[in-house]
Amino acid sequence: MSALLVLTDTYKFYFCCSEVDMRKSFDGLCGVVEKYMSRRVEKNQKEVFIFLNKNRTHLKLLLHENDGFTLLYRRQRDRFTLPEMTAEKGSIKLTAVEVLSLLNGLMLHHTQKRV
Repeated sequence: MSALLVLTDTYKFYFCCSEVDMRKSFDGLCGVVEKYMSRRVEKNQKEVFIFLNKNRTHLKLLLHENDGFTLLYRRQRDRFTLPEMTAEKGSIKLTAVEVLSLLNGLMLHHTQKRV
């Protein structure tokens, strides 16, 4: 059983900025991580990779743990709503709260501190 079922900030969450074909499974998604996100999927790094399809109706989360891969797949009728953010190396880093909000279909907003 995966520890991913408890989404906390002990994990680092990386959202892929490129649209992804949801027919991809473990190996295909690992290729997306390397090619488009400039990262590597490694055991026990506590990194979760998040992917959306072109229509933003399907979402996958990928985690590589000590005993294997975990892949969560969520499909919804409405589109997932994403924040406007600047991507670094093809991915956006999210917090656990933002990931949970995304999974629940809530709109994500980033606020900037004013000086």
